[in-house]
Amino acid sequence: MKKIFILTITILTTFCSFGQTKEIIYLNPKDSLTNYFIAFKPQGQPKGLLLLLTSFGETPQIASNETDIQTVANREGFLTVFISLHFGTQTFFIDSLSQANLDQLIPNIQKRYKLTDKPFYLGGFSLGGSGVVKYAERAYSRSDIPRPKAIFAVDPPLDFERM
Repeated sequence: MKKIFILTITILTTFCSFGQTKEIIYLNPKDSLTNYFIAFKPQGQPKGLLLLLTSFGETPQIASNETDIQTVANREGFLTVFISLHFGTQTFFIDSLSQANLDQLIPNIQKRYKLTDKPFYLGGFSLGGSGVVKYAERAYSRSDIPRPKAIFAVDPPLDFERM
């Protein structure tokens, strides 16, 4: 019985020590389908930002339920954010409006969570991955938008010329 008690306390302590807080921010309070993000905040001040773009037709809620990347990132002290842009689930991420939306949203998130001087990482799934690559290309050819320290894309279509 004593061993079971100690095991239970150990497991609970482990889960609590890697706790995270989930926060949904609606950029337009009258619209709960587009222009919002879900932030998974680690305990204490984050070391940096991991921003994730979902695949076409997928909400941040669905994407965050399909992966545990936010748990791993939070364990390492990173704020993880899943974004829904201005067109919601119908966003292609590579169009000029979506890219302009990212140009404004990324610095706003960095400012909101006091991360402007911390590393920023960008990842995406499927069409979201295409948007990540497109954003990184733009960020490294310009000086007026934040540059990600690293990016990743899971199964993105990258033939922008044909798309």
